[in-house]
Amino acid sequence: VPLYPFGYGLSYTNFTFAGLTTNKKIYKKEETITVTVNISNTGKYAGKETVQLYVSKPASSVERADKELKAFKKVMVPQDGISKTTLTIPVKDLAYYDVKNSKWVVEPGEYKLLAATSAADIKATCTVTIQ
Repeated sequence: VPLYPFGYGLSYTNFTFAGLTTNKKIYKKEETITVTVNISNTGKYAGKETVQLYVSKPASSVERADKELKAFKKVMVPQDGISKTTLTIPVKDLAYYDVKNSKWVVEPGEYKLLAATSAADIKATCTVTIQ
C-alpha cells in the first residue's frame, strides 16, 4: 500500500479550486476539450500548485480505471491571488483499445472531469458528453 497517493505534494501555502468549466458541454470525437479552473492562494505565501485533470467514464461498456490522468499544469499563484488555469484534452485521448477489433475506440456518452491536487484529493468536477 502506497504511503501517499499519486501526485501528492507539500506546500507552504494553501490553495482552493473553483469555477471548473469547459468551453462547451457536447463534443465530437475529432474535437478538443478546453477546461478552465480558478486556483486561489488563501495562504500567507506565494506558491506553486500542480493542477491535475483526471477523467472518469461512469457506466462504461468496458472495464476501465476509476480515473485516468489526462492533463496537468504547474501554476504560480501569488499570495491572495487567483490563477485562471486552462488545460486541454483531445477527445481522442479518451479512447480505449478494443482488443477484439484491434483499434482505438472513443466510447460515446458522459465523462466526468475531475480537477485535483492528487489522485486522492479531488477539488472540483464537471461533466461533458461525447457524441
